[in-house]
Amino acid sequence: MIIKNLIKIPVFKRLIPSVFKKYIFFSKNYFKEKKIDGIKYLLDTRHLIDRNFYLRENYEDDLFFLAKDIIIRNKVNYFLDIGSCWGIYSLRLSKTKKLKIMSFDPIYRNISRLKQMIKINNLRNITTYQKALGDKIGKVKFYGLEEFTPNYTLYGKGHKHNGKEHQYTTICKIDRLDNIIKIKNKILYLKVDVEKHEYFF
Repeated sequence: MIIKNLIKIPVFKRLIPSVFKKYIFFSKNYFKEKKIDGIKYLLDTRHLIDRNFYLRENYEDDLFFLAKDIIIRNKVNYFLDIGSCWGIYSLRLSKTKKLKIMSFDPIYRNISRLKQMIKINNLRNITTYQKALGDKIGKVKFYGLEEFTPNYTLYGKGHKHNGKEHQYTTICKIDRLDNIIKIKNKILYLKVDVEKHEYFF
């Protein structure tokens, strides 16, 4: 709580994350547990999203609270987290009454971590799917920048991100959403973050 408030002060805004990053890489003490708003998270602070969430206890709050407000006001039945990564949106929405959550991500490590957090938090309204979603059925190659990254893309070969080549690859299943779920007469909210594959999804 102290760090969360300190980091809002301009002089500490960059200093604290910088010092923390140096510390975790020097000490190799990457893996952190932290309880935020009643949910216990398992974080790998080598990655920027996890590090920021650990320090600031928020993530894309403008988008998140807008989504939450729309879901509650419209009595949404299902939240489909398409490209859930390790489930930050799914977990933060898991306390929303009567909301069923379906989390889709192709990367085994992400879904495995999400399943761990579902178990330790005793959540019963999140269902996970280890699959990429698009306009075809089969297998596709994903590319990542670091061995530990949770963020992979279909479009890494020959492309650079911040001057770095995508070096790590993994093969994943891909399917069409209509082949996986059959929901009728319900209100759905879809959050889609599939790294430039949105059109095909």
